[in-house]
Amino acid sequence: MAQVRSQGRRIFLLAHSMGNFATAVAVESWFTHNNPAVTLFDEVFLAAADERWDSFALPMEARLSQLPRLTPRISIYYSIRDIALYLSVAVNLIPRLGHDGPSHKADATLYPPARFRILDCAEVSDYDLWNPPDASHQYYRRSPKVRADIARVMRNDPTLSGGLIQL
Repeated sequence: MAQVRSQGRRIFLLAHSMGNFATAVAVESWFTHNNPAVTLFDEVFLAAADERWDSFALPMEARLSQLPRLTPRISIYYSIRDIALYLSVAVNLIPRLGHDGPSHKADATLYPPARFRILDCAEVSDYDLWNPPDASHQYYRRSPKVRADIARVMRNDPTLSGGLIQL
């Protein structure tokens, strides 16, 4: 990690769907094993997260609540039009982070705009939502607009605002 940063390069984590569940487990494990709060990633992207919508609001040491201790900024991409997450809501009986965003998403105290970018991708219409059948769950890579947003963050574009954003 130090070698990568010494070369002027940045480190990102992009988690999609159930990868967000794995990320939550990894964050819990990191701190359960008494590892320090250090900047592991320059930015974390949570796309179409099949993870509890209250994952950031749970008591400390649970789910994603400690992820902000490992990165200076988190971008959460969600879409109410994500068909796969409709099924996940039905199976898990709890709203999903990638379906309607995090619980209390408009609360700037819980999600300070300098640390969180919460992006509503429901109205992004620059790709075929129905072809292939899982397209609505793949918007983070199928939509040129969403891909461009991720690329701008990776380029460290200073004009990108935080907080609750409609793409």
